[in-house]
This record gives sequence, structure tokens and C-alpha cells, in this order.
Amino acid sequence: MKFPQDEVTSLIINATHCYSSQFPHVYFDTVRSMNQLVHCTINFPTRRFEISDTRQPIILPFLQSLTLSTGWDVDTGYDAAFFRCLYAPLLKDLHLINESQNHMEFVKQLAEFRARSAASLSSLHLSSFFGATISGKDNMFCITSLWLHVMHNGRAT
Repeated sequence: MKFPQDEVTSLIINATHCYSSQFPHVYFDTVRSMNQLVHCTINFPTRRFEISDTRQPIILPFLQSLTLSTGWDVDTGYDAAFFRCLYAPLLKDLHLINESQNHMEFVKQLAEFRARSAASLSSLHLSSFFGATISGKDNMFCITSLWLHVMHNGRAT
């Protein structure tokens, strides 16, 4: 399944607005949509995410260009909260969206989902993304697996 460009852009914008309301000290540069262009910079206190794509369908490049400028700080909770906002429309049936969950519980559930869904992920998707970006960060690996599963099968089930 390939999401329409406008739908993906809307998903990112809605997530950033939702996240900003929870963590106002984490700020986002403007998300722009023009033909196949989407760009967003998410500035955390300890890292910055760059999201950009100019030529291809957005979902996989969105993941490929999601890079960390600093180490992965699993204690802040910022990351899990943002990804909850971003994935909420896709995860309703996975029961992963729960405000009472802490960060590590969120990561644990994503890991369990990864294990269940790994067989359905295409080797092409795996080879094109995981080797370049994961760098041993298991929580990002889980999140990536989820996105690729959604893209490959059209739903997060």
C-alpha cells in the first residue's frame, strides 16, 4: 500500500502538532508539501531528526532519511511520545497507543510486534533500510519494522 502524498503529509503535520502540545520545548521546522517534496526537521534537546523526500513515494524514503545527529537517549521519553502521535492512525488495532505506557513498555511492545511480523517483511525493504540506519538501536529497528509492515501489507495487523 502506498499512501497518497497529501495523506502522509497530513499524518506528519498532525503528529508534530500533537507532539508539540505535549512537549513545547521540542520544536519543529515547517513541513512543506509541493509535488513529491516533504521536509521536516524535528529538534529534540539532544538530537535532530531530518525527514525529507523529493522524488519517490514517501513512506520508505521517510524512514531512510530519518537520521539521528546524536546518541539515542532512551530515558527521555520524547521519542516514544512523538512516535505514538505519528503512528496513532495506523496502530489502533495494535493497542500500542496508551498514554499510561512508559517509554520502555512502548519499545517492548514494538519489539513483540516486530517478532510477529518479521516473516511478512520483504527482504528488499529490509536490505534497503536496516543496514544503513539502525546502528544497533533496537527501538528504531522495531519502529522501522512496523512502518515497512504497514507499507508492505497495507495495514498494521
